[in-house]
Amino acid sequence: PVDFAYDVHTELGNLCVGAKVNDKMVRLDYKLKSGDRCEIQTRKGQHPHKDWLDSVRTPRARSKIKAWFSKERREEAIDAGRESIARQMRKAGLPLQKIFASFDEKPIASASVGQVHKAVLITGHVVAVKVQRPNIGKIFEKDVELLYYLAEQAEQYLPEVRTFKPKRIVEEFEAYTKKELDYKIEAKNIDVFFQHYKYSPHIKIPQVYWDYTTQRVLTMQYLDGKKISDAQNLTLEQKRRIAMLVYRSFITQFFDIHVFHADPHPGNILLLKNGKVA
Repeated sequence: PVDFAYDVHTELGNLCVGAKVNDKMVRLDYKLKSGDRCEIQTRKGQHPHKDWLDSVRTPRARSKIKAWFSKERREEAIDAGRESIARQMRKAGLPLQKIFASFDEKPIASASVGQVHKAVLITGHVVAVKVQRPNIGKIFEKDVELLYYLAEQAEQYLPEVRTFKPKRIVEEFEAYTKKELDYKIEAKNIDVFFQHYKYSPHIKIPQVYWDYTTQRVLTMQYLDGKKISDAQNLTLEQKRRIAMLVYRSFITQFFDIHVFHADPHPGNILLLKNGKVA
């Protein structure tokens, strides 16, 4: 709020009479937005003292101001995120208070489309809840529209790229991203893996909780493990065992299940405490 600018300005005794934001007089409890330009108004004939000007130029003052605003932005982001999650869950027909015994507001993972939160269902099951970001569908549509424009321009004015058919590439991108925005499709794929590996002594796949899964919210079993890239103190034999488990799993996916994991980076492959790979 402008009160902060007022407090900073009056720290050494200057007398403020008001504040302007973007050239308009505002109340001192006016909430500043990113990009706003704030001016502190003093009584006629009075100006900031030289010692005050020298003070606000110091690294300590800049650090103080930066830290305050960083804290404010962080608190605002947490509040906005909390409301966003609650709103998305309500839209999906999954009110937080009626379904979850607890719900961690801080995400344990985040990506461009959504973020994942750890929670406990009223049944006592510990789950990972993937919540889609608000308005991500509209953002995607605008991005795709821009990509189509760029592809058309490239095909029209850059003969050397026509062979690669840029518009066809955008069409493919649009098709699979639309599927990515539907969490029910992702849940079905997880369920295929779960059904195949649920009795495996070596591979663990999280169970989908279908009663709490919608197009924009995916609820699955929470698995506590470490990324294989972070696993420390492994012997050479243990590393070979893990590598062979992952390798054999992918062979099975390709030739037996006919559905395969297309994003096998370390963040998506966990080593569990019981030695299983998830």
